[in-house]
Amino acid sequence: MVKHRSCCPRCSAPLVEISFTQRGSTLNMRSCATCHSRSWYRDEVAIDLAAALEAVATNRAAERGAGAG
Repeated sequence: MVKHRSCCPRCSAPLVEISFTQRGSTLNMRSCATCHSRSWYRDEVAIDLAAALEAVATNRAAERGAGAG
């Protein structure tokens, strides 16, 4: 899902938010097209890029495992 959400804390431009649900948690990436800042959240709690990538990789691995049977 993609939606516009609030304003960038750095430059006040509109943010675009991309979110998806993974095992009952919501992962969000908020991006500013003006100053190119990005932030990641799990259930509205800020996480770093490494944690976001790990969550996505874990989700992909689980999807592959479920389709292997």
